Amino acid sequence: MTPQERISFLNAGESQKHSQDRTRIFLLTMSSALPRALMKDGNLQAFLKAAESSPSFAASRATSEKILGLAGASLSELQKSPTAQQLDQAGYVNAAATILASKVDIGEWIAYRKSHPAEDVDPADLLMTFILDHGPSLRHGGMRGLEKALKVPPDDRPLDNLLASRQLQRLAPLGSWLQYVRGREALSAPYSELLGEIDAEKLDARSVDDLAVALVTKLDRDWGRSVREQILAKYPVPMRLLTLSGNEFPAKLFFDTVFARKALAPLLADPSASTPAKPELISRDFAWSSWVEVAQSLQAGKKRSDQPYVTVELLQAAGRNSEAAETLSAVVPRTSEESERIGAYATKMLVELLRRCDDEMNPNDAFPVPLYRFGEP
Repeated sequence: MTPQERISFLNAGESQKHSQDRTRIFLLTMSSALPRALMKDGNLQAFLKAAESSPSFAASRATSEKILGLAGASLSELQKSPTAQQLDQAGYVNAAATILASKVDIGEWIAYRKSHPAEDVDPADLLMTFILDHGPSLRHGGMRGLEKALKVPPDDRPLDNLLASRQLQRLAPLGSWLQYVRGREALSAPYSELLGEIDAEKLDARSVDDLAVALVTKLDRDWGRSVREQILAKYPVPMRLLTLSGNEFPAKLFFDTVFARKALAPLLADPSASTPAKPELISRDFAWSSWVEVAQSLQAGKKRSDQPYVTVELLQAAGRNSEAAETLSAVVPRTSEESERIGAYATKMLVELLRRCDDEMNPNDAFPVPLYRFGEP
């Protein structure tokens, strides 16, 4: 949409015909994409006027504030302060605080919370307030460098656990899978190590593939490969999409696909690249030769209609998302099982795209904040 089209979309809701449109209600009350776009346009007030006319927006004030905070937190540093000021003037104190907590320099956030203390929190407890404002999940470095300003205690186990739960969002969708496994198996989980690598910018949390490789490498070290493979065969990966419930994808296939994608995607970018050997981490029964054949065909500029799912995975891994979506859309289901399979791959594709787009269309979670931070999406 252009800025004018966004305004027209908002104004259309004033008619009875469009006021109950489900897409409109979703974009006004459950997604951060539209408010973020209107913030960038300089039309935040127009969004608030339209949103506040929706009973759903007014009825769930806490969620609405989180969504507005998420929208503003993904703006440029220059846009954050004036946007937070507008929201403050409109009475959205927590949304304004969330945006200021996401800034590189949190001095403005500290000053704001001193004059606008959070409910049910000791005003002197800046650390707890910062956590409640989603600061750790909104910043590239998490809490790194803020220990002195926020008076972080050197050893506070309950606080460590609360802080970790906020930061675990940056490991999605694999963090929730690991949490589920730990709840049923007596196994350790390298949460702190992964988050530390993300904070130190050694691991790119925007990439599901990079995250998966790092996780499996650590699980093989800690659990042993045989145990890890047993766990993968037992517990599917939940793909969170628009709701709190998860769309499950077989874990063994999920991780094997990651290893194959990372190994073969370079072939699609370089016609002269040599085919790599089968990655060590891939399961012994994985159809590696079929993947190699598809990758070589794509390398030569030819698509294999007989292997649509492999084609989809490799195209997406190579950054050719439109082609991947077109390929999957062209698959005609002949059975209910095939329909479910298409849905599983479509959900997996969308979750990975959401990760690379600040999760802007997927804020409906317990704490709807970005799973990672990067430049303009």
